[in-house]
Amino acid sequence: MAKLDATVHSEPASKYGVKGYPTLKWFVNGKESEYKGGRTKSEIISWISKKVGPVVATVSNEKLESLK
Repeated sequence: MAKLDATVHSEPASKYGVKGYPTLKWFVNGKESEYKGGRTKSEIISWISKKVGPVVATVSNEKLESLK
């Protein structure tokens, strides 16, 4: 996560169509999408968690064997 002050860095703000504050953007492989969810900490964390998925996944031995 990064924070950019668009009043100081007007070029990237203009490039990505930032018109109001705060504006949250999500980038995957350089492609952007705008966050339109809630503004509370828990709502933002929940949305990001859904985007990135779990850090670790449990895999059964059977599934592991099928990947060989």
